[in-house]
This record gives sequence, C-alpha cells and structure tokens, in this order.
Amino acid sequence: MKGFPKLEFRFTWRPYQQRVLDALEEHLDDKKLHIVAAPGAGKTTLGIEVFRKLEKNALVLSPTRIIRDQWLNRLEDFCDFSMDLPWLSRSLDELASFNSVTYQALYSKLRGAGEEGSEVDGAIKLTETAVKDFVDLLEKHKIGALILDEAHHLRSEWYKVLDELMQLKEDLTIVSLTATPPYDSKGHEWIRYESLCGTIDEEISIPELVKAGTLCPHQDFVWACDATESESEKIQAYDKCVEDLCKSLYDDSQFEALLKNHQMFHDLADWEGLFRVPEELIAILVFLNSKGQAIDQEFLLALDLKQEFIPKLGRKWWQVLIHTLLFSKYIKESSHLDQYRSELKRLLRSHRLLQRNTLFIEFSQDLKRSLSLSSAKVEGVRRIHEIEFNKRGNDLRQVILCDFIRDEELANGEKFAEPCLGVVPLFKDLLSSSPCPNELALICGRLNLVHMTKMDFLKDKFSLGEGDYQKSSLAADFFELTTNLQTISKIYTHLLMMGQIKVLIGTRSLLGEGWDAPVVNSLVLASTVGSFMQTNQMRGRAIRRDLKAPNKISSIWHLVAINPKSYSGWSDFFDLKERFKTFPGLNSKELKIETGFGRLNAFTLNHATGLKESWNLKLSNRKMVQALENIEGEAERWKKALDTHEAARVVPSLRFTQVPKIRTYHLRYSFAYLLTQISAAFWALYESRMLLERELGFKGFIAFVVIGALLWKLPQTWKILKVLFYHLPVDGSLKSIGKALAEALSKESFIKTPSQDQVISVNKRPDGSFTMALKGVSFYESSLFADALNEIFSCVDNPRYLISRKEKFLFFNRVDYHTVPLKLATRKNLATSFLESWEKYLGTSELIYTRTSEGQRSLLKAKTKTFSSNFSEEVERQDLWQ
Repeated sequence: MKGFPKLEFRFTWRPYQQRVLDALEEHLDDKKLHIVAAPGAGKTTLGIEVFRKLEKNALVLSPTRIIRDQWLNRLEDFCDFSMDLPWLSRSLDELASFNSVTYQALYSKLRGAGEEGSEVDGAIKLTETAVKDFVDLLEKHKIGALILDEAHHLRSEWYKVLDELMQLKEDLTIVSLTATPPYDSKGHEWIRYESLCGTIDEEISIPELVKAGTLCPHQDFVWACDATESESEKIQAYDKCVEDLCKSLYDDSQFEALLKNHQMFHDLADWEGLFRVPEELIAILVFLNSKGQAIDQEFLLALDLKQEFIPKLGRKWWQVLIHTLLFSKYIKESSHLDQYRSELKRLLRSHRLLQRNTLFIEFSQDLKRSLSLSSAKVEGVRRIHEIEFNKRGNDLRQVILCDFIRDEELANGEKFAEPCLGVVPLFKDLLSSSPCPNELALICGRLNLVHMTKMDFLKDKFSLGEGDYQKSSLAADFFELTTNLQTISKIYTHLLMMGQIKVLIGTRSLLGEGWDAPVVNSLVLASTVGSFMQTNQMRGRAIRRDLKAPNKISSIWHLVAINPKSYSGWSDFFDLKERFKTFPGLNSKELKIETGFGRLNAFTLNHATGLKESWNLKLSNRKMVQALENIEGEAERWKKALDTHEAARVVPSLRFTQVPKIRTYHLRYSFAYLLTQISAAFWALYESRMLLERELGFKGFIAFVVIGALLWKLPQTWKILKVLFYHLPVDGSLKSIGKALAEALSKESFIKTPSQDQVISVNKRPDGSFTMALKGVSFYESSLFADALNEIFSCVDNPRYLISRKEKFLFFNRVDYHTVPLKLATRKNLATSFLESWEKYLGTSELIYTRTSEGQRSLLKAKTKTFSSNFSEEVERQDLWQ
C-alpha cells in the first residue's frame, strides 16, 4: 500500500459544485453524503474531490465497466494521470488508495467467483463468513470510504449485500451519488435505500445545469398513438367481461348473503383488526346503498359517515368487494363460502381477471402491457422521425431507444400480423420510409448494423479486420459489425458525432445509461419502461451541451398508446403521467420550470374531459408539431424562466388542487361563534344600560350572567380571532399548517436553519391550484418539509399518531383527522411538540395515539374519510424553480 495521493483540482469549480463542497463538513456529520446530480453535473469529479478532502482510502463501486473506467480517467483533472500510478487499482485482489470496481466484481469476490459481469442483477446469497472476510480485507488496506456511484441500483438485492457489510464495518464513510434516486419505489424499498445512503443532502438539478450552460435548453413532447384495431377489440372484450361479471354478482343473492357474513354485521364492537380494513367496510356499504337498502345507523356512526356521502358503486369498489369476498379473513368461514370462493376464482381465472391471487377488475395488466408495447408506436416513431427531419434537416442527430430487439423473424422466419415494438422492426420500418436511409444505424449488442458507405472509413479509423464485420442478412446495403462491444460503441459514437449517421436505433440497456454523445438533439423513447429512474437516465442522453453547436435545443419524445373510448384504454397514459412527476422542465405556455405532466398543457389528453374520439389524439399531436416548429424560441424562454434571482433553485413543493377544507370549517365555525358573541354582548350591554333606570329584575340578572360568561370566554374569543386572522386569506389555512409544521421541525432540530431565515411560500396558480414550499433552507430541509406536509394531507394509512380537530357549535358538528408526520411520530414528546405548534396556528386539537383500542376507533374513522372520495384532499409533490 502506497501513501495517500496528492491531488488538486486543476480547474474552477462551478457554482453548484462549490455549493455542495462548502457544505461538505455539515453533511458528513452522520458519516453519510448523499448527492443527487443530473447528468452532466460532474458527479465523478465531485466524488474524487470528496475522496481528496476525506483523506481516506476509498473503494468506488459502479454498475458497469464503462463507468468504472470513467472514474479512473477523470483523475486527469487532478493529477498527471496514467493507469500505472501505484495508488490506483481496478482489482479487489490488489487494493490501493483509490480503487474503482463494479458492483458485480464485489459480488464475484464475495461468492468466490471468477470473471466479473458488467451489470447489476441476479439474486444474491452470501454467507456471513464471506462478508466478514471481505471486511477484514478492507481493514487490512485501511479502506475508510465507500463511494456508491449510480446508487439507485441499490434498491433490492444489492442493498442486502452492502447492508451486511455496513453492519460489520460501521466506521465506513458512505458517499452516494446518483442522477435518479428511486423516488417511484415502494415505501419499504425507499426506506431501505435511505437507510443505506442517508437522506438526500444536496440536489444539483437539471435547471441549474441549463442555467450554468452545462446542459442545453430542451422540451418534452408526447406523441399519442391510437390503439390498433386488435388492441381496441381486446379492451372492448375486457370491459364487457367485467361489466357482465359485476352485473351477475349484483343480482346474485348468494354474493350478497356471503358479504353480510362479514364481521361488521355481527361484532362491530370488536375493533381489533377491523380498523385495518376500512375499505372492506365502505365497499360493503357502497354495495348495499346502491341496492337501495337501509344502512344501519350504527355503521354510519362508527365510521363517522353520512349516508349521502357514501360513494357510488363503480369498478374501484367492485375491485374491493370481490377481493373482500375472496380473501377477507373477516367473513365467517363456512363450507358454503369455500365452495363459492372456489367457483368464483375459477371463473375469474378463466377470464384472466385473477392472476396469482391478484385481481384485475379496475385495470387489466394484460391490456396495460399490450398498450405499452402497441404496434401503433412503430408508426408513431416513423412520424416523429419525418417531423424531426423536416425541421432539422442535415443537423438531425436522433437516437431512438427501445427495450427489446425483436429479431424473432430473423431467427425462425416467423411473420407477425402487426409489427412489434423493438429495435429490428423500427429499423426495418424507417429503412423503407426515411428520407435518409443510408444514415441509419442499429446497435443492440448481438446485432449491430451500419451502411456500406461507412465501411472504408471504419476500416481505416478503427483498424477493422475481415473478422470484425460481415454482410447483413437483414438489409442488403448494410454490414453487421461483429467486433467487441466496447469498440462498436466507440464506432457509433464517432459516426454520430461526425454526422455520418443521423439516426441511431438501439436498446435502452446499451445506450440508456453511461453512454454520451453531446450531438444528440432528438431523442425518441420507444421504451415501455415505467420507471422514473430509467426515464430520467434516458433523457440525459439528449440534453448535454454540444460545444460545437452552442444553439442546440433538444427535443425528447414520449410515445403513448390510447383507446380514448374506454377508461381501460388510458392505462399507458396514466403510467406516462407518473413518470413526469419527478423530472423538472419548462412549462410549454408559462415561464415556469416545474415537474408534472401538466407543464405540457396537453389538455386533449385527458380521460376525464369526456373527449372520447380519436381526433382528440390527432389534435394533441398537431399541437406538439406546432410546438416543435417553434422550438428555437425555447432557449429564450428557458433564459427568462431561469432568470428569477441569483439564489433560485429547484425547491421541493406540494401542490394543492383546491384549498384544504379545513379553511371552510374554520371560517364557518369562527364566524358563527363571533356572531353569537357579538349578539350576546349587544343584548347584555343594552340590558345593563336599562339597569340604571330600573331595578335589577330577572332580565338584569341574566344580563350579568351573560356578561360574566363573555368575560370568561374572552381568552377563547381572542384565540378564535387569531385563527380567523390566519385563515381569512384564501391561502391562509395552507400557510398556517406550513408554519405549524416548520416550527415543530425546527423545535426538534430536524430543521437547523434559523427560523428568521425560513420563508413559507404559498403561490396561487392560474388554474386555481396552490403550491407551498419552505424556502431559505437547505435542499434536505425543504425536501423534509415537503414530505412531512404530504403526509399531513395524504391518505391516512396506519400512522402512530393522529391529530383531530372537533368543531361543535349549535348545529355545526365536524371532526377532522390529520396524520402526524413520521419524523414527529417516533416518540410521544415529538408528537406533543407538533400538537403545541398545531394548536398555536390552528386552534384547540387532540393528539390521538392509534395503538390503543380507543385510538383504533379514531383511526378507522380517519381511514373511512380517506377511502371516501368525498373527503380526499387532492395533493401531489411538485418541485418548482423559485
């Protein structure tokens, strides 16, 4: 082991990089540094600087060999670099000061395997001895830092490996770097990811990089494809099948009788367990109410639900109803029930409505996959290519990414009735229709095609021998490259950079992550992947700044297949909307940078508007084409949207589609209370004046009683006046809740920024919605605030503590429930602290511990309001540049 290397960054740090480095000491308090940085932010350079500042021997883990080698090559920015430096290593068998290996190499080392792979996948089973031996190896070589590149790979199996490692070597400093944290992962996966990598300390966003000139201006576009005839027939058949099933069950007296064997009809007082399944109780009430049956008031009182607020019976509730009958443990067991369940399961499976005990009444998984892989998207890619070529001409540098190769026709001669969405079908389609067929290329690992006119150049430039290429059987004028994949990747990158190919069609696995070609100005995501991480990685291929084309503006195309005539035909669209929730971009109309699909203003793509005809899809596409025609103006619009103030950045926010109902309740109660107080005061004063002219009498006595009561109620009146002052502005309720949350988080040191520097920002949007964020604090603190606020307003799940607020005055009676955020619910003293801040801004409330019998009753009522659409507050996380 050689001494620790002397390194010094040879250039000037960019402002966003300097911001991260300035706060490094603070972020490393817990020996964890978690940085989210968009493609092009210089994550690798930052990682090396952190290594230099830590002065600890480090092990860098990357998902591929290409990224592994990028770490070593980037050292040339810090020193006179060569692979022979004694303090460098690419092998776990020869550890040095700076070691760069793949995750797969670590796995191979732990399991005692030989050759390492290149990707992170596969189930991992390791012995405790293997992990302990590796820890001993790290200690022997004094490895004190673990740098996890592209840390989003660590959600599942790889988390287990590194978690075991951290348990045995707790003194390791963990540095996690990623462009795409798994925001869309399930709750437990995110918790595991965060427990390993730590909370996100800093985020270097795409807008920051556009402002700094590192990334280019860009815009997202959506091409809507009308589902094919065969896909539409499948959707129609599915809808009819579900409709017939629901109708038969609706009329089936046995179905109803078995539902009435639910525990809620026989022992509602036994709350143990029932509070966990409020959706079952409501679904049964929805069913009975739809049949016009009288609902026992006991149920409504227990659930704090009025009959007029019971939702209507639709597919959502049929899904819950059928699931309840099939799987609920709260329905009284009987041989008759077992027989009915078996017959119903058999029927459902025959129609593929039940697969592996998962019910598909509301949506069909088969249809969802069919639409995501729709052959209509092949035609969509062709149209996008034509539109882009007409716009950009010879300047077009287009990359089309797919999930699958789809070369089955080549392998066995099988012909498909409709083209499949894949690399080969797209290549063949564009080859016959593209205005530049000689400048197409294909890369997918086992099949790599380039036009014959490029071969002389490639032979000379890359020294290709006869065994490195062959004539293609797929296209007459194309050659198939058979040399190693690393060389092939360099060839295509070079051809694209030189303009010798204008369109590169490839697989997401090869080009979606870690591959760079700054000339790319048009990206088509012909990928079915629903993951935010993969989408964001792929978008990064198109938004790099090209130094040779300073005016580059990129277009990123997303494909969606829709059958507008059926709700089931929108599943692909719903997935697309989810992906847009976590990457910010420029609003197509307003000078705002924000996350969310709404920023595209594709109003005709909306299942809820009643627009059921295919012409609406065509109208949306025409608007997208018009937007592309004016894409030159996007650069100026980006500049104006970014030019707000020097300290502007992407701030985690929460968007409310409507003002929370709590404002209405506060105002109604407060005005009624004050009106009564004022009326009583006027009457008492009038009677008091009369006392000076006549004897006390009975009315005088009552007047003195009223005056005494008013004086006794004066503190409460003062509180109500303050609450009314807070809530009278339209955004007052939101701001009050935000203040209460920020104060509680600050009191308990979750937010360390001084309170005088904190700003609760509430903004009203043109569409009537509101956004709220905590500004003036670190990214971590504003993200923590947004997440906690989201917990307060989102569906009640199974929180440890609830806050309830009761409004009782004359005929007005209302109880509202809000979740105490997880950060403030781990201990009673934290929850009590939150209650104190809540009451300061929102009036007298009650803290409910939900793990007691009484608390479970309240939890059931709170969950009932969640599952009834009439009570749900529509909120979503939305990050904004401000």
